[in-house]
Amino acid sequence: MITLLSLFECADYTNLATKIIRAVPLAVLTNNLLQIYQKYKKLYKNGEYTREVFGHYLDDYVGPTPEHAEFVLENGFYVYTLINKFLDNGTRESSEEEELRELIDQTTVDQFALLYKMGVIGELTKFFKSLFMGVFSMIKHLHEKFKSNPEVNEEDENELDDGDVREIQAQIGKRQLIREAITFFKDKMAHIEVLRDDRIEKVYFPLLPACKHLAKDIRTEFHDKVNRTSTKMKLADLMVHSDYLIQNMEHEEKLSLLFNKYKSIGLLANHVRLWEYGAFIVAIMLNIIILTSYSDKFGDRLGEPHLFQDPNSEETQYGITVLGLLNLVFSGLVVTHFFMKKAPILLSDVWSGFTNQPFSIFKTPFIFMLKVGVSIYRGLKDFDILYNTTIIVFALLGLIVHPFLFFFMLTDFLRINLLKNVVKAVWEPRIPLLLTFLVFCTVQYFSAIIGFTYFYLHYDGGDRCESLLDCFLVTYDMTFKVREQTIMFINDNREPDQLVLSFKIQEE
Repeated sequence: MITLLSLFECADYTNLATKIIRAVPLAVLTNNLLQIYQKYKKLYKNGEYTREVFGHYLDDYVGPTPEHAEFVLENGFYVYTLINKFLDNGTRESSEEEELRELIDQTTVDQFALLYKMGVIGELTKFFKSLFMGVFSMIKHLHEKFKSNPEVNEEDENELDDGDVREIQAQIGKRQLIREAITFFKDKMAHIEVLRDDRIEKVYFPLLPACKHLAKDIRTEFHDKVNRTSTKMKLADLMVHSDYLIQNMEHEEKLSLLFNKYKSIGLLANHVRLWEYGAFIVAIMLNIIILTSYSDKFGDRLGEPHLFQDPNSEETQYGITVLGLLNLVFSGLVVTHFFMKKAPILLSDVWSGFTNQPFSIFKTPFIFMLKVGVSIYRGLKDFDILYNTTIIVFALLGLIVHPFLFFFMLTDFLRINLLKNVVKAVWEPRIPLLLTFLVFCTVQYFSAIIGFTYFYLHYDGGDRCESLLDCFLVTYDMTFKVREQTIMFINDNREPDQLVLSFKIQEE
């Protein structure tokens, strides 16, 4: 297969490719693909696609069973690539060829895909679907364990023999298995088009398990920041960021394996978007209640909230506390998930090899504190980590100190994509804006010096310009203040009238 692929890469498509297609029937390739897929299903019953399914051909590979060592998944990718090469250069006269082309070209649509896009409803749908599947898998596992218990089903232990298994497999049908095999390898392969000898050629390659775990926010961030001035610059930017992207994918893969192993943790971690919606909605409810509950009608204006100023709503503080705890739970789930994804990547080089070093009563604590200091410094430099830490701090302060501190929870508005563009419009040119502000402060400083030297009596008789600092602060403050003037005048009939003119003047 490697030889055939090599011949295709260098072939004259009008000659050699046609000879290869005639020499190797398409049915031979589909039969080989089916055999590899059936062995995969037998050895990996849960359908896992991890690094462990690769590398069985290596000399130093030691599998759980001899059958694992005989299974080479790479052969399946070679066969699937050859099938695509055959279809790209086929005659389109064979019904089998047309059927395979239809299978490869068709896209699979998730029944819940439309619901998943519907915000909170979609996230709730995904959550309850995962919860149902988890409960169903647990019941199925218990049922199989119960059936396989020799004390309970001792007579039925050998109920299914090899003949029954073969009969069940035969009922599934070869056509359906080929369809499954094509779908399996199609989902795990990709291709690019390259220009070679003035001819567009497709290059197929397998997507390693980690490639399926590139986080959407990382991908979006790269697309937003990549240099698009030229194709060369885009490729250079990709190479610069490639190490970080690969590191992120590998870490996401480890988290995915962890969540699949511990279903309860996965149920919480895989639906972090739902917890974000929950924290956001609870924060809005909480601040609306706070806004409509505090007044000085009931004594302590900061300590006795009454919803809508109703004297009978004495349990308002209890409601605020319950919502505050709920907000803390949701925010804690979101922040914990974020730290699980971000911190190991950000601090991997800091803590690398620390646990492998020999313990020293004098050296180890010092190194530990140094690494903690570096970790905190890096965390403070990272805006996302600083923001999420602040979220948790204010959620706790709102419960412990005063509910007014829950106001910071409303900064979740900044996570909305439309508002992100507004924030980005201010944040990205922050250096020019800061320099402009410094120029403004310099002009104000020059004006304050002149005012302090020559016009200090105009600052309310000199009372507000007793020092240069006072002069500077007053000058800066009054630059932004305006007032309305009312002018009295006498008309020709000598009757006093009043004309109110709203105009802006700088107050002296």
